[in-house]
Amino acid sequence: MLILRDDYKNQNRMALRDHFLKIFGMGQYELMMKNKPNDSVSLEITIHASIQDVWKAWTDPALILKWVGSDPKGVGLKAQMDVQPGGTFEISFRGSDQVEHTCFGIYTEVKEHRKLIFSWEWKSEPGVESLVIIALRPDGDDTYMQFEHTGVGNHSVHNYLDGWTKTFEKLKQLLNRKQPDLEI
Repeated sequence: MLILRDDYKNQNRMALRDHFLKIFGMGQYELMMKNKPNDSVSLEITIHASIQDVWKAWTDPALILKWVGSDPKGVGLKAQMDVQPGGTFEISFRGSDQVEHTCFGIYTEVKEHRKLIFSWEWKSEPGVESLVIIALRPDGDDTYMQFEHTGVGNHSVHNYLDGWTKTFEKLKQLLNRKQPDLEI
């Protein structure tokens, strides 16, 4: 469940709560809140690129700037990445609306060409930490990527499912192009 932060959204949330109470009664509303869906996003994606290229897309600062962010017209601004257990990353990008976003975290597990686990925070939401798990495996000439972002639904205003889906479309387009200037 998202915690909605501005007054308008809070009023709508309260109106929705009151609507459920009228229809279902307090007991059913409480049951719905106790059985809320898991606060994670899980995606399984096949990328038409080698596992080495997909790994590099996740771990090379210059390359991640070419696909990070959900806005198709957005641009990567700056990336610093120390891809090792205990290493940190910070990535900044700007959407077509000119709003800048910065995410950062700490790598907790790094298994080259197979697995990355790292914490995830936004500078705009201090103290709201989640966890990203990426598992890669070869699938013929392609790469199968299992992606999970956990702890996203309780404290953030971001729509992670939509954001990651759009972001991975950019990743797939980048890696599927195989342009000579890509330098993968």
